[in-house]
Amino acid sequence: MHTLKEVIWGFIKENPELSKQVLVNLDDYWKNAMGEVIASVSYPDYLKDNKLVVIVKNAVWLSQLKLMKMDILEKLKRNDSITIDDIEFKIEKKKRRPDTSNKKQLEMRSNKIVIDPEIEDKINKSLEIIKDEEIKKLLKSIFVKSYYLK
Repeated sequence: MHTLKEVIWGFIKENPELSKQVLVNLDDYWKNAMGEVIASVSYPDYLKDNKLVVIVKNAVWLSQLKLMKMDILEKLKRNDSITIDDIEFKIEKKKRRPDTSNKKQLEMRSNKIVIDPEIEDKINKSLEIIKDEEIKKLLKSIFVKSYYLK
């Protein structure tokens, strides 16, 4: 039996056309290309179809980075480990306060999820085949939350 991590990396290795984009850590890439100052007020959200979407902390920096867009693109294109043809800047949205009318969601947010031991046992048994503890923990969290929000 293989871990999920091994399966994913196997897929990437078998599909080298994807690996160039997938293997780049966008956060490190952005920080190295832009420097500490710009990286402290912005971060890459995702890369799709060679378009990098960058989240910016406030409107002042959003305006500044939009003005610098062509220079930033030129700088990013110098590094051949990733292909970026366009860049879009978006302002960071503030997180909304939890909806206090939904008791289940409030309890879940405060990590007070209590589930039926029988259900938890079923979840644990279904995850026994996963070797990677980090992935197992993440999947368990997803299963518990999906059960709880039914």
